[in-house]
Amino acid sequence: FGFLLAACITLNLGTVVFTVLSLLSSAVMLVIGFRYRVPLVRRSGLFICIFCATKLIVFDVSYHTDITRALSVLFAGIVLLGISLLYNYFSRYVDENDRCRQDMQ
Repeated sequence: FGFLLAACITLNLGTVVFTVLSLLSSAVMLVIGFRYRVPLVRRSGLFICIFCATKLIVFDVSYHTDITRALSVLFAGIVLLGISLLYNYFSRYVDENDRCRQDMQ
């Protein structure tokens, strides 16, 4: 994330771009955590995702108009809901596969 922050500062991209790039990288962390069954990477990605959504709502859109703020909060809520549903689905899927492997042994 230091690389993302340095790139955003160097290229003068702003905080919203940093938030979106951080959100995308946290999604990659979630995928890697599920694919290779590393709970720490999954939880870290989830924490960063929640942090980015909170930062988006509190800091990044605080100077926008009311409509823009409402749409940003709605979008962040939809993204967080989607991530939550996918996380629960894949978490259950990984747990069931692990149980089946243990039963076979």
